[in-house]
Amino acid sequence: MQKTLNEFVIGETGVISSIGGDGKIRRRLFDMGVTPGASVTLRKKAPLGDPIEVTIRGYELTLRNVEAAAVGMDNCRIPTAKSVEEAKADVAAAKLRCRQARKTRSGLWEAKNALSLAKEQLSEAKTAERSAKKLRSDAEKKAKDKGGAKQ
Repeated sequence: MQKTLNEFVIGETGVISSIGGDGKIRRRLFDMGVTPGASVTLRKKAPLGDPIEVTIRGYELTLRNVEAAAVGMDNCRIPTAKSVEEAKADVAAAKLRCRQARKTRSGLWEAKNALSLAKEQLSEAKTAERSAKKLRSDAEKKAKDKGGAKQ
């Protein structure tokens, strides 16, 4: 499925197929490591949608929508993440490990890191769930609009 990077939803991953734009934008993107064949994941979007933060080649990169619109993407997919319920269970288990580590005074640092990771996964699961709901509602809306237009 061919689309541009600015059309991605949070959590979506794809492979860069082409770089467009005028000379300055194109050169800047290449200088930052945005090259064909690189895998990109959309991490965050600002509340109004501009700028966006992506992970590419192991680092975080912030791009404006104008720059992201110049990046053609292939093999786009939204990864299946943990459900919110699974992530909440992981957070509860990590909190329990932290309490136990405080009592025994051993392994507290590892338990806190596990809790931090579990909370991050919960946040990602919630974001993925919201994105999936939005995609479903947009698809239903388009189907409804097409159905109404034929009548």
